[in-house]
Amino acid sequence: MATNIDIIVAILADRAVVIDAAAGEGFQRGDVAGSTTSTLGALFKAKPLRRGSRVLVFSHDFFTQVVRLPEQQAAGMAAQELQTALAFEVEPFSGITADKGAVAYAGGAAEAGVRSWQVLQVANSELTALQAAVRDAGGRLAGVAAVGGAQQALSDTELATTLLQWAADGGVPIIRPQVRKMVSGSRELIVGFVFLLTCAICLGHFFYAKARLERLQRELREAQREAAVNNQISSSNTVLRRQIDDITKRRARRNQAGRTMARYRDAWSVLMRGLMTTSSESVVIRGISSGQIFEADIKGVCVSEHEPGDYLVRLAAAIADSGWQLNTATIAAPSAPGGEGPRSFTFRATLDFPGFVRPGSASLDSDLQLW
Repeated sequence: MATNIDIIVAILADRAVVIDAAAGEGFQRGDVAGSTTSTLGALFKAKPLRRGSRVLVFSHDFFTQVVRLPEQQAAGMAAQELQTALAFEVEPFSGITADKGAVAYAGGAAEAGVRSWQVLQVANSELTALQAAVRDAGGRLAGVAAVGGAQQALSDTELATTLLQWAADGGVPIIRPQVRKMVSGSRELIVGFVFLLTCAICLGHFFYAKARLERLQRELREAQREAAVNNQISSSNTVLRRQIDDITKRRARRNQAGRTMARYRDAWSVLMRGLMTTSSESVVIRGISSGQIFEADIKGVCVSEHEPGDYLVRLAAAIADSGWQLNTATIAAPSAPGGEGPRSFTFRATLDFPGFVRPGSASLDSDLQLW
């Protein structure tokens, strides 16, 4: 079983095979869908990865070449120096410059004074795309390696055995993407940035809250001023309404008094006309006095005893429906000796019809005062 590898994906020219490296068995076979990245996406879409699976990808698309250097030239080189020298040797053939690609090598056997290495070089852009494809499927790219034409003819079982062995003993060059570890300085920088961001947010919130508080205070003061003005207006309106109501009542009383006086005047006109038109040669009205505003004491003289009664009948007919009521006449004895001569009589006319206020009424007095 390959160390630290869960899934091995082999992409050959004619097929793609997925091997469960953790179990050492189990195969999934698929078609090649163009580039290595596209084929990975199709395979993982058909059968999603287990979350966190570590994936090693073998592909025939990756550039690999055997590089030979004189043993004397390679002697004493550090690992990084040797890797740089090998990358320089394959650059003309891969077309990938050292700063735009990743390099891995394996081997180094010496023969006749020459050492040979198998060199693998993959562009950084392709590595990034492969990492994204595996990450999108829920896994993590553990490494990439090349598979050649010799493995094309192997069965899936033989291919799985070979690739598991390569992954375990490192017999082929494998580029393992570096997992970026946060150094102490970076952590401190991020912590400082988060702290500054938090401070900025708090400061911004403080100014926002302060501005909001000031705005609310202004709105409160304006609302209080408006409430005071509204109260003043309401009080003024109340006073005005009372004054208007008082004026309306006074106008109504004045109008009522006017109507009362008009009817009173009309009633007196009717009475005066009736007194004149109903008089005869034997009846003379010689005086009218008013003890109360709606009463009239009428005095007259006549030549016979029955004349006052006849006169009252004629007068009652003349002033009918005017509101006047006539009381029975009081007839005095003749002033001449022997029972002959003029007789004096007195009767009272009282004005009484609906809507008239009786004498002595306070309402009538107040109404008349308006005049």
